[in-house]
Order: sequence, then structure tokens, then C-alpha cells
Amino acid sequence: MPTNESARATPKKLFTALIQDASQKRQKIQSISGELGARIKNAVEEANLNRAAFSLCRRLYDMEEDKRNDFLRSFDLYVDYCREEGLFGSEHVGDMFEDTGAAEDQQAEADAAHVQQNIDRLNGGIKTSANVLLDDIRDREFDDATAAKPSRRNRPRAGDGEAAGSYSVKS
Repeated sequence: MPTNESARATPKKLFTALIQDASQKRQKIQSISGELGARIKNAVEEANLNRAAFSLCRRLYDMEEDKRNDFLRSFDLYVDYCREEGLFGSEHVGDMFEDTGAAEDQQAEADAAHVQQNIDRLNGGIKTSANVLLDDIRDREFDDATAAKPSRRNRPRAGDGEAAGSYSVKS
């Protein structure tokens, strides 16, 4: 006689049939999912499909009408909140045609100022750094009395047989 527990158990044949059927269905689902994924990937690459927007629209398609309308109303409101609070960053970069004209005007002013600066330099004469340095040297008077390091060329020579220097000879 079967026990009470075995009487309640799922029959082996039914269990085995469910396992096999689930496995076959899962393989079909994976095959269909793979085909769908390939079609979506192709549309993204070839037809500029936005994958995220497509996925959202697919979810909306599966929603009940009332839930979909509530979602869309809330979504629009939340997007407005985000824009007002600057959560999306600065989206608007201004009128490109107006900005181009202003940028061209600023560039023209900068170019005119640069040209005028060059004209002023030419009219004032161009001095190279070497000429400025030579002028400074000519303007200064060098003498051993005022120099921090006196010139070695102008030192008096010691008598014959004696070398100039700071040493002394003891006798």
C-alpha cells in the first residue's frame, strides 16, 4: 500500500514530461530572443534605432492604457523638473547663428587691436635684445674702483720673477 506522502507526489511520467517540455520551450524562447536581438542590433547599426527609447516604447506597448497614460504624464513632469533644476546639465548652447556673428565680431576686434599694436611697434623702431644689452653696457661705466669684482686685466703686474697672487715668499 502506498503511504500518504507518495499518494500526494507528482507522478514520475508527468514530472519527466514537464521537464522535457520546459527544456524545449526554453530553447525555442532563446532562439526567438536571439533572432529578435539580432534584428534590434541590425536596426541600431543600420537604421539609427535608439535601443533605450525602443525598449521603453516596447514596455509602454505592453502596459494597460490607464497605467501607460499615468506613466507618460508623470514622465513629462519629471523631465520638466530635471530641466528646471539643471539636473541634465546645460542642454541649450544658444543660437548658433547669433553666436557665430558675435564670435566673428570679437575676432575682428582682436585682429584689429593686434595689427595696431604691430604698427605702433614698427613706428617706434624695433630693438633686439642684443641691441638693448649693448646700449646698457655702453651707458654704464666700468672701473675697478666701483666694481664688485675688479678686472684681472687691469691689475698691476708684479716685478720680474714674482708671480701675481696672494701668497708670500719667506726668506
